[in-house]
Amino acid sequence: MAEELKHLHLALERQKLSLDVLHRRQAELSEENAALRDCLESIGVLCGQAFLSRLHRRRFQRVLSQHPLSRSSVGLEALMQTPELAVNIAAFAGPRSSATSGLALCKQHCKRVMPCAMEWLFVTLSWIASSPAPSTS
Repeated sequence: MAEELKHLHLALERQKLSLDVLHRRQAELSEENAALRDCLESIGVLCGQAFLSRLHRRRFQRVLSQHPLSRSSVGLEALMQTPELAVNIAAFAGPRSSATSGLALCKQHCKRVMPCAMEWLFVTLSWIASSPAPSTS
């Protein structure tokens, strides 16, 4: 038993050394990659934004191949039933888009629950959705 533990300990030490070597080599390669990109950008051969865009596209394709999206017939209405998704969609879409989406979703479900309040909400949301976007200047 003691001999097996000693053998296991030695194997573990070898693995640790191998990982340390790989980690150092990976850091060196990352530094070399950054230096090459800097050189190529400085002489105009490489556009930084185009490089990052292509890198993102390649990474996305790799993830997509590992986790393919299904062609589901689930619509926005079904997705909005999940509160976390609804909040995130509204936050990223902005107030005007959120108002328009809110109208579409509420008309089908909410009107049956509180007809008077919903009528006021529809008018308000319609007004927000149709009003011009505020200027940022």
